[in-house]
Amino acid sequence: AGFWRHTSVVDYDTIKDKHNPKLKKYGIAPKALSQWHWFFVATKSVFPIEKRNDALKFTLKFDKFQLAQGKCTDMGKSKGKQIYSYGCDGVKQLETAARKKKAFILQTLEDTHEIREKRLKHAQAHKEGMVHRGRATMRFVDLEGKEVFYSGMPIGGEHDWDYHDCNFIERALECGREKKWKATCVRWREVKVHQGRWAIFVGGELHSSEPMGNLKRQDYLLVADQMATKLSPVSYRVELKGIQVLTDGENETSGKETLRAIASELSKT
Repeated sequence: AGFWRHTSVVDYDTIKDKHNPKLKKYGIAPKALSQWHWFFVATKSVFPIEKRNDALKFTLKFDKFQLAQGKCTDMGKSKGKQIYSYGCDGVKQLETAARKKKAFILQTLEDTHEIREKRLKHAQAHKEGMVHRGRATMRFVDLEGKEVFYSGMPIGGEHDWDYHDCNFIERALECGREKKWKATCVRWREVKVHQGRWAIFVGGELHSSEPMGNLKRQDYLLVADQMATKLSPVSYRVELKGIQVLTDGENETSGKETLRAIASELSKT
């Protein structure tokens, strides 16, 4: 597909901490080495910062979906890096993962800005109206009237994370050129809007050791896998790998055409 000419492989590996940690013990929450496999369908925007030439501002918005969950094993260190096994059940077959990812992309394609806003407010109202939480099974009726029974964090609940400074690496698919950014001041907020689905709102800065020149705003579509491994009640190891595609940020159709092309590629898996 033609969009590959404007595509980069991206990855980061860092630690995230709760912004306002209240929980000092695990309690009924998942224990250490619990692991989640997330799938992101997001927009990434990069802006120049007024009166600064040493950094760019970036934002991420849209969706993350829970692909699988499980428990991993600490495999020790390799080349100074802590290694964890893949412990998530449900997507160990490539065909299963591709089918689920395509379904998530198609869900995103059906969205409009108005629908996303309604979904967010509906989820938050659900949480505000709850009278009991904990291990009990909860009932949720979504915007389409579908009844869902679920457990875990209440729909409408929020997470607020501070990400440790880390390298954010981009490698162009067409020529292989690599660009290394330093991501700093990253604040990651997310709201659970449905069973296994979160709306994400992320902001931070990108620093480069290379001259940045007179950069203008750039918009990308980000489709990626993220592994989150629980280290303590307030900290997780997060590793992301995926692709970002340069799009026309003023034209929502541009991003949707790119998503359709990616979904088509997944169909071939």
